[in-house]
Amino acid sequence: MRRLEMKRRFTLLIAMVMLLTAMATNVFASSDPNIYIHNQIVKTDVVPFIKNERTMVPLRIISENLGYNVQWNQKKQEVKVSDRNLEVKLYIGKKEIINNNHKEVLDVAPLIKNDRTFVPLRCIAEAFNQVVIWDQKARNVHITREKDIPSNKNDYIGRFVLINSIDVSSSKGDKKSPESLRIGDVGLILKSEGDYLYIDLIKPQGEATEDWSFAKGYVLKKDCILNPRPNELDLISNVCRLKNGQIKVQDSINGETYEVDGNRFANIKRKEKNQLLIEMPGGANSAWVSKNDVDFGLEYFTGNLNN
Repeated sequence: MRRLEMKRRFTLLIAMVMLLTAMATNVFASSDPNIYIHNQIVKTDVVPFIKNERTMVPLRIISENLGYNVQWNQKKQEVKVSDRNLEVKLYIGKKEIINNNHKEVLDVAPLIKNDRTFVPLRCIAEAFNQVVIWDQKARNVHITREKDIPSNKNDYIGRFVLINSIDVSSSKGDKKSPESLRIGDVGLILKSEGDYLYIDLIKPQGEATEDWSFAKGYVLKKDCILNPRPNELDLISNVCRLKNGQIKVQDSINGETYEVDGNRFANIKRKEKNQLLIEMPGGANSAWVSKNDVDFGLEYFTGNLNN
């Protein structure tokens, strides 16, 4: 009996170990990011991974999917990525990138893993003026297009920006950022000053229309997507516009379904595949709305701005 009991316990222990191992494998596998380039998922035999909040990808992704020339210098441990107009150099183990002889600091150094060279995707893509968006919830990286870069500072004025990242160290002196600035906020550019843009954030209809100073402030140009497209707004924007007419919504607390007036902005609290959780005016509970009943196109982000 005693041997039988020990055998049962041992069998149970082995089963638990196997279960925990499987669970851990699933957790780590689910955390591996997917990469989309121009709306197409990138398939690779080597899985990208996250290191210090940066997506590391094998060099082959750069050469095959972005169309750049990639050279590897074994002796110098140097990675050179180039096109007709630009040359970027990175070095294994060094947190630096040399962009046309201009040196910048990296958050993560390139590395070699399982005999493959991995580089931080964002720094390479942004060096070549590509728009890079990190979808935190889905853990996906999207490279959508080449950035719009105006030829002079006056060409920025009157355009919209989507906040894509926030450099907290940049808000200093007279360059204070808008209060409670978040990734996904949308604003109208009022002026351009060097590396900064002075913007007015979009505020949902229903809020006071006075000129609230905390809604204005400075952001770094490198942290913004200029003239964001609908698919980019759909990925990370905190603001949407309800379409015209009566819009059906569902109370997030009691499940009650009712209709609200459309043709207004709304703050987005949460995104699901086919619906959004939005804030309701007047202190009402947040409500779910179908994505079919909202717009993300820039043509709808007009008016209701305090200039």
